[in-house]
Amino acid sequence: MAPRAARHRYSYDEYLAYERDSRMKHEYDGGEIIAVVGGSRRHNALASRVSAALENARKAGCIAFQSDQRVRILATGKATYPDASMVCGPIEGDPAEPAGATITNPTLIVEVLSPSTEQDDRGDKWQHFRGAAPRPVRRRWAA
Repeated sequence: MAPRAARHRYSYDEYLAYERDSRMKHEYDGGEIIAVVGGSRRHNALASRVSAALENARKAGCIAFQSDQRVRILATGKATYPDASMVCGPIEGDPAEPAGATITNPTLIVEVLSPSTEQDDRGDKWQHFRGAAPRPVRRRWAA
């Protein structure tokens, strides 16, 4: 059996440079850069409704974001694009990114589950998000 080739581990700065020059979105996790695949029509429609509901229901001092907003969990280093998020209070940007495009203090993070992403969303990603959200709550919404 041939030895397994070692994967290159990217620094967060390398990820940011890669992301800046790319037409696609990517997650950063443990030195790996992972392409974010677009959702199905059903997934996108539900994510859109969730974002609209957050915007319509938000309290003063809260800002709702949709899936183009990158969130980084400083405790674990993971950077990702949740389907929707919200920050209540002052927005804290990523200290590693002078432009401040990435938020690090989401109050709420929403991921729309799909058959292809559910295992990761409920597993590894959920554990990362637990480090970011003060009181994570799981809810099922029908599409």
